[in-house]
Amino acid sequence: MSSFPRCGTVGFCAYSLWFLSIQAVASNEILTFRVTNGANIQAVVSGLSDGPGCSPEFLPPFSVVVASSSISIMSPPPTPFCFLPLAPTPYQVVADLGVLTGATYLVTWDGGFLVLSGALSPAALAPAIIPALSPTALLALVVCIALLAARSLTRRSTTTLR
Repeated sequence: MSSFPRCGTVGFCAYSLWFLSIQAVASNEILTFRVTNGANIQAVVSGLSDGPGCSPEFLPPFSVVVASSSISIMSPPPTPFCFLPLAPTPYQVVADLGVLTGATYLVTWDGGFLVLSGALSPAALAPAIIPALSPTALLALVVCIALLAARSLTRRSTTTLR
């Protein structure tokens, strides 16, 4: 008889099923990008710790490498934690990419056996420019409107008196 446990062994089968389901558990993660107030771009992994059982999650990165049009983010492999949450709990991990000047980047976040990738276009993340008046221009506009209103009222009052 072999010393390697056969699939009839409950413990081995349970471990095999857990190991094979790791990618399925990581299916809730999504890679997105955002801009901070200081114009730095951040890569964000958001996900859910799937219900009861052991759920691997992305961990904070230990390395971010920007090379020409590719960005590689490395996280340590997840350490399985087993607990019984009452409901799936959301989590988020952020990697600061700094100020990026290129047109597009291919971003790959490698968390051991959990890997996400996506295309990043920094120009698409820029906030929309909303036309606005400076305080001085707003004051000048108010004065112009007031003068036009006064002129129109003055004309009306002089034409009715004649």
